[in-house]
Amino acid sequence: EEVLNPKVEEPRNFGAIVEASSYGTDTKRQKWMRDGKGTWRAEDGTWTLNWRDLINPTIISEGVEG
Repeated sequence: EEVLNPKVEEPRNFGAIVEASSYGTDTKRQKWMRDGKGTWRAEDGTWTLNWRDLINPTIISEGVEG
C-alpha cells in the first residue's frame, strides 16, 4: 500500500502550498496554503482546516522557513 500510495508528510514551513480535496469543501481539489497558525487555508479563503482533514494532498511548494 505504501508503494502505491506513499504517505505525504505535512510541510511545516510558512506559506507551503498543497493541492487537495476536503469533505467540507464539496470535494473539489483546490490549493491550500499553510498559515502562521499551523492550519491550512483554502485558496479562495473560505475554509481553514487541519492537515488531517485534507484528502490526498500533493505538495506544490515547501514554503519558507521562518
